[in-house]
Amino acid sequence: MLDYAKENNYNAISFTCHESLSDHINAERLYHSNQDYVDNFKLMLGNEIYLVDKQEMEKAEEEKLSSKEFRFNHFLLNALDKKGHEFLQKQSTLAWKHNHMYKGSQRVPSYYEDIEELMKDYKGHVIASTACLAGEFAECVLKYNETKDMKYFDQLNKFLDWCIKVFGKENFKLEIMPSFNPEQKMVNDNALLASYKKGIDYIITTDAHYIGKTQRNVHNALLHSRDANRDLTAYDTARLFTYDELLDFFSPSVLQKGVRNIQKIVDRVEDYSFEHTPDVPKPKMPSFEFNLANHEIPTEYKHINAYLNADNDYDTYLVKLSLKALKEMGKLHDKEYLSRLELELGEISAISKTLKQPLSSYFLSMREFINIMWKTSVVGPGRGSSSCYLINYLLGITQVDAIKFELPYYRFLSKERVTKNTASQFPDIDTDTASSQRENVINLIKENRGEDHVLNFCTFSTIATRSAILTACRGLGIDNNEANYLTSLLPTDNDGKELPIDVALNGNDEYGADDKLNEEIAKYDDLKDTILGLYGLVIGFSEHASGVYISNDEYTKHNAMMQTKNGITVTQFDADDSEYASALKYDFLSLDGCDRLQSVIQILLKENKIKWQGNLYDTYQKYFDTDDLDYTSQDMYDMLFSGDIINAFQFSSETGYKTLRKLNARTFEDLISGNALMRLRSNDDEQPLDK
Repeated sequence: MLDYAKENNYNAISFTCHESLSDHINAERLYHSNQDYVDNFKLMLGNEIYLVDKQEMEKAEEEKLSSKEFRFNHFLLNALDKKGHEFLQKQSTLAWKHNHMYKGSQRVPSYYEDIEELMKDYKGHVIASTACLAGEFAECVLKYNETKDMKYFDQLNKFLDWCIKVFGKENFKLEIMPSFNPEQKMVNDNALLASYKKGIDYIITTDAHYIGKTQRNVHNALLHSRDANRDLTAYDTARLFTYDELLDFFSPSVLQKGVRNIQKIVDRVEDYSFEHTPDVPKPKMPSFEFNLANHEIPTEYKHINAYLNADNDYDTYLVKLSLKALKEMGKLHDKEYLSRLELELGEISAISKTLKQPLSSYFLSMREFINIMWKTSVVGPGRGSSSCYLINYLLGITQVDAIKFELPYYRFLSKERVTKNTASQFPDIDTDTASSQRENVINLIKENRGEDHVLNFCTFSTIATRSAILTACRGLGIDNNEANYLTSLLPTDNDGKELPIDVALNGNDEYGADDKLNEEIAKYDDLKDTILGLYGLVIGFSEHASGVYISNDEYTKHNAMMQTKNGITVTQFDADDSEYASALKYDFLSLDGCDRLQSVIQILLKENKIKWQGNLYDTYQKYFDTDDLDYTSQDMYDMLFSGDIINAFQFSSETGYKTLRKLNARTFEDLISGNALMRLRSNDDEQPLDK
């Protein structure tokens, strides 16, 4: 769309989806990545909402009225500036809080009263307009012309007066659209009349569901793949137009005035970016005393002493918690542990200067979240490189002593790797909790931080290679058996994975185009272009498997909320776009191993084999603390070798079972090596594990 706007000399283009802002950050980033775009036209971002009267909707749903008897009318809102977009984030979030199902369809309404109340703080920052044939304006016009009932005329005037009152006459526009559809032409004529009578500017817009004529077949195929008998004539002009093409629908005078009215809006549009430095959740700071009397830290540990005397409470709290843990371990005067703490604090100090904020707050907030998790779930000992930092162990974030296992600190975090203040430069701590407790974990964090400060990240599903072929064939009326045959021809890469369809059909630097697949697809008109046009299209969204967004301010400051079909609240921007706009992604993973361990604890408690220690964490620490496990037990290694342990973590797959038998591990280090080597493959008969 951006390329089309530049090539056709647009002075602006607006991105609006149905009750969704999800493409906005992506569009803004792409727009600002190309100076040609910025120099030639302005980008507007908006939202096509479903505007209804709350009482009328509730009455209609109670009476089970059909969609023809009660409509969720479309209405357009476009932001003029960053503050206007803040309004959209609040408005869309509020609409999704009204999300519900009605007659098998998802409904996400905005209520007149909500829009009116919200707009009080944003008047002049948002342009409102009447939208398409599904809008309130069009509905009143068409019903009045059909019935001549004055109630629709009065309803129309009431609607226009409300828009003028709420948004201001200079911020409300009547839309006319290019179309040969008699109903749209009637709406256009009445919009021009209303513009004259009430002094409201009209603008010419296109309800673009696809970019240009060349994409029409792709759009048709997508819709026909879902309903082969659907009439698509309404979408004949649902695309972008050039000025000359619009002359086929409007007189020069109407067109010129419409363009001038649009220019009035464009002149008010401000350029803005969503980019923002990371917003690290601030930890809650309890009163804390740790008396170092008779335990002074030698002056040679300059970073430890600097943190003890820091100006900010986060640094002081971090080092005092660390020293308290060392004291409890009997390691407060151990040079190896103190030197490692000194080293890591030096790294954190240097990184904090680069980030222009104390990194200690990140570790403390992570500790806070871990403590919350323990209220309802067993927490895994540590995943990935986070176990390489002693500080993570001392804070209880991980359960692995980095010194005991000789883990290098730089695998997790070092000052050389952090060069700018962006989310990608922050530490990445993955945490495992019981799958059955994930909802409880999220709810407890919401209780701690506030309902409007916590969301799961969303993830978007797209049309993949096989689906692109099957959808295109279904949409074009090609036999299903033939479609399945075409998918069977998909070529694979050197690892046996199917090539993406664009590579399979057109080739790239590594792989050539597949001749047989192209030959078979060429037998059907438009099939290749349709497949490629469908490939990669976003067709849905869901909850991210582990990512959680936690914000200091209400999340509507930098994001917006929507709900999955299961009612789970998620961000409207994916993880990458959310991080661009300030978010840090916390990965709270669900692990069935934690479920099994939690079940074991419950069984042992029930059988009086162990005693409850007042809470789950203390019970776990007493009986399952990783520091107290016997890593030399040959009975355990015998059970692994014989298969008596039926689900060993990381070895539960068929490859894992074979590895345990081939390896016959006798030390914990053997298991670590086996876990790494079993994932490697060579072209020789002898595999790395065999060596």
